Amino acid sequence: MTRSAAYARTSLTLCALVCAQCSEPLPSPSLIRSARLLAVRAEPADFSPTTRALSLNALSAFAQPDDRAWSVRYLLCPVSLTHDPARCVEAPTGLQVLGDSPSLTLEDTVLEGAPERLLIVAFCPGNPARFDQSRGTLACPDEHDVPYAQTVGQLAFRTLKRRAVSNQNPTITGWTLDTQPQDLARVPRCVSAPCAAHSVSVRPEPLSAETLPEGTRELLTLSVYAGAGTLDRPRVITTQEAPEGVQGVLTVQWTAPPVAGLVRVWFVLRDDRGGVTVREGTIDVTE
Repeated sequence: MTRSAAYARTSLTLCALVCAQCSEPLPSPSLIRSARLLAVRAEPADFSPTTRALSLNALSAFAQPDDRAWSVRYLLCPVSLTHDPARCVEAPTGLQVLGDSPSLTLEDTVLEGAPERLLIVAFCPGNPARFDQSRGTLACPDEHDVPYAQTVGQLAFRTLKRRAVSNQNPTITGWTLDTQPQDLARVPRCVSAPCAAHSVSVRPEPLSAETLPEGTRELLTLSVYAGAGTLDRPRVITTQEAPEGVQGVLTVQWTAPPVAGLVRVWFVLRDDRGGVTVREGTIDVTE
């Protein structure tokens, strides 16, 4: 397992996780049509010898206004199953509910008896997720609190551990669309295929990739999401060969949609020790 995969941090639909009968194709990982749980950010980024509590925040994105009340539920896996999140979702014994709001303060006592724990964050429309005994898995209830009636929902997983060296969340200093700065990002709509692709470039703060005592340096991963249009790839990763303290820009190609209007974009920058930041922007697609 690579360092960047050392902690589980992928948002998955509940349908994809627990519903073998689903026949509809999964949506593009980069296209947000309704609601998406983008990341679970901790401040500080993780427990360390000097950090006894974390402030957690579930960061979500909405491409369009949504009149549904979305709920966030934090749950703690009863055992250390950090490399097999599905086992936690399907093993309810001792599954501990930590909180039911987007923000949560978590004490390091959750690590008692184990070097690391798996944190599960469930993002559901309506009532908070709970274990469905009949199906044997975590599920989103509907408005009548029937557990499996509502399959539209998402899960995020995060490993909780005490790191020997403290970690800082990475930061984004800005982004551009082609050569246009973020506050002037404007392109014409796609009239007919093939349409021109535009470079969306994100600049991490120079010291976001920290150097560790053993001499290795963190890798940064950028995931880009958009409310419309298409992206050439869901993420881009930095390399160890970048000069010390200089990560340069991370770039993806975005093609405008055929309809004019404002398109929201989201940038999720992660390091490979659990640090994350989210930044939002808008692209004006013109006639």
